[in-house]
Amino acid sequence: IDNLIEKTEAAIKKYEQIKRGMMHDLFTRGVDKNGKLRPTPEEAPELYKPAPELGENVVIPKEWEVVETANLSLKLWIGLVTTMTAHYAESGVPLIRNQNIRENRIEKLDNIHLTNKFAELHSGRAVLKGDVVKVHTGDVGTSAVIDDKYNGAQGFATINTRVDQKVVTNQYVSDFYNSFLFKKQVSSVVTGDGRSNLNLGDFIGLQVAYPLSLF
Repeated sequence: IDNLIEKTEAAIKKYEQIKRGMMHDLFTRGVDKNGKLRPTPEEAPELYKPAPELGENVVIPKEWEVVETANLSLKLWIGLVTTMTAHYAESGVPLIRNQNIRENRIEKLDNIHLTNKFAELHSGRAVLKGDVVKVHTGDVGTSAVIDDKYNGAQGFATINTRVDQKVVTNQYVSDFYNSFLFKKQVSSVVTGDGRSNLNLGDFIGLQVAYPLSLF
């Protein structure tokens, strides 16, 4: 069993590395009308332009834009940052903590809920279906899209984005937040001596590359 677990963990790690490489290619090369990756910048330099906002020597397709994350958002806010243990309940409104957030999914590590009354007092900080929630402390920047199960949940010190989906989809934004391009930006602005913290003011100014059209 231990041997099987070890092999499974190794396979997962390899898959994650492959996925990161593929996502990096998607966010710097894009796809053609057939859904295939475009030629590399070395093969077709005329298709690309420099994107120094994303890092040294980074290029993106010419028809893509690079903007601050604030310009893709209808709302940006921090989740609850107050003491709330007195308002825990066996059932009620789910509380999403930083350790619950994985790349593109919410992992149920615990069963913490807030009373409906307390949650209602802070309804302006709740996350709704489609919002992108990201880690504020720890594995900073890691993000997931809120689904039906967590519609109306509260986040504990999470950074939350309500994406302007007239500009770009929420899933694209979540994927980009999880990419190496964005995580590298995050690493340049995090604070903290033991556990990293991403401040909302710094997050707002980070850059996102996105296609103006699908192809």
